[in-house]
Amino acid sequence: MNPLVVRRSDARALLVRSDTPTLDGALRPLVADTVRAAVVERVRASGLADTEPHLAALAAAGADLGADPAAWMAIEVSVEGSAGLPLWPLAAAPADVVAWLGERAPDHAAAATCCDRIRGLFASGGRDAEDDEPPVSVALAARAYLAWREIERDRARPFMALDAGSVHHALIDRWRDLPKNRRRPFTTTQRDGWAEILHPSKQLGLRLDVQELPERIVHAIKAWRSWQGLRHWAALQCLFTEAGRTGRIRWSLEDHLDALGYADRSRRTPELRATVAAEVEALTRMEVAVYHADGTSACAARCSP
Repeated sequence: MNPLVVRRSDARALLVRSDTPTLDGALRPLVADTVRAAVVERVRASGLADTEPHLAALAAAGADLGADPAAWMAIEVSVEGSAGLPLWPLAAAPADVVAWLGERAPDHAAAATCCDRIRGLFASGGRDAEDDEPPVSVALAARAYLAWREIERDRARPFMALDAGSVHHALIDRWRDLPKNRRRPFTTTQRDGWAEILHPSKQLGLRLDVQELPERIVHAIKAWRSWQGLRHWAALQCLFTEAGRTGRIRWSLEDHLDALGYADRSRRTPELRATVAAEVEALTRMEVAVYHADGTSACAARCSP
């Protein structure tokens, strides 16, 4: 890789080509094939974002970036003795980069050479002002490590799986048709209708107004299961909240008792444990059915254990 070097008394810069084939070729010995395309994409995007604030300074320093400045990305910019863009990213720990290269680089010889250059850079407290090849490989390796680390964090991030049933499909279709201009106020049509709480053993006579359905459900549960049932409903909501973006929970009696605030001694009573289990089973078998104003069914949702 041939870098573009700017050396003046008041400015110094080191740039490399930002096109994907060039970056892919430079990182091929250091990044595995399975993840290299994603790493290159992130290195390029972050490199162009870091370069943009320094374009005016680079032009003033005499850097000829051609008709398309986006064809180059800066890996080091120093103007009047101040490092506007350091060669080594501050977010990358040298020891972590060296360990990553040693464990995951497909070309062990190229990785060993790059690790030696990283150690030499920090051992000497700087770099050779006349040799630009080692700094380029070191800077790209550090940026590739940061991109790989972000990718791994994204893979480990919890996500929510959406039901692909007809009800959710209709919901997403209607979201698509909503007005897109947030600056212009608009009104959403509210349809009349009612809802009922259903249980496998019987259909309860609890008629709810769909305009305030979440609040009405709370009042209906209190009327159905009394205040004790409402406590268990609140405990379930607490467990779902603590689960965050996972969209589901693995329910256990001990976690439920924790959410209810029972002390260790009182929760050992067999009668209490049986009562709690029965209340939760009743709530998780409950369904909410929503009807149109003409009495036709709109949808039904069940709280599954």
